[in-house]
Amino acid sequence: MQILVADLPAFVAALILIVLIPGLAIGVVLFVHRRVGFEALVVNNEVAGFKYATLGVAYAVLVTFLMVAVWEKFDEAQAAIDDEATALFGLHHFADVLPPDRRDRVHGAMADYINAVIDTELPLMQEGRTRFGADSETLQRLLRSVLLAATSDRGTSHAVLDPLVETYHTIVEARSRRIDAAKGSLTPILWWLVVLGGLITVGFTFFFGSANVRARAAMTGLLSSVIMSLVFTTVMMNHPFVGDIAVDLGAYEALRGLIDPSFRPPGPA
Repeated sequence: MQILVADLPAFVAALILIVLIPGLAIGVVLFVHRRVGFEALVVNNEVAGFKYATLGVAYAVLVTFLMVAVWEKFDEAQAAIDDEATALFGLHHFADVLPPDRRDRVHGAMADYINAVIDTELPLMQEGRTRFGADSETLQRLLRSVLLAATSDRGTSHAVLDPLVETYHTIVEARSRRIDAAKGSLTPILWWLVVLGGLITVGFTFFFGSANVRARAAMTGLLSSVIMSLVFTTVMMNHPFVGDIAVDLGAYEALRGLIDPSFRPPGPA
């Protein structure tokens, strides 16, 4: 369900969560006031007020904790992309000092790798999937090319070979971090805690009574909008590669133009 919401256009998701749901809450307040009556509801104010304060604090702590976790995961995804792209760029230039045959092997493997990331891995991640092995062979080929460049010529200095191997390991680590960040922070249990906690927090207001029912309905609507805004932000950012609110992937396309000579970005018709 998280993926379905996150995959919606941001405007549509915001309309549903921040406008339609609070509108429904306002309708429920008016319905309860008409069916139950002010006199029956107002007696709940004194007792329910203390309980509602406790409930509000507990839900605020939960949402704050989850929003911080989601933001950190989102930021980690962007950092992993930047680290991977920077390491690939560095490896491309490190390989230039190798003999032509080994340099070409490394460059060819890198072109295959970046093409596999853009054409196979990222589209799956944008669908919310994080289990794939389509580019495992390409990754191994890159490893073999780097290791071959590092070991086949005893005359090549360690000042050249060590950065090559170290940069490769940086690529592997950054890719692992990217895939891990794509999994999100909200487990199904936490997701339902956020949803049910929001429903209970808003639903609690239906037990209060006020002579000015319009003001009470407006306050319930505003409270619902605030809660749904937090839910909207948390859900849309929980999967950093899905939907309109996603990490910037432009570094990969820029790298493909540099690494793969056969790639030509689409131009004007």
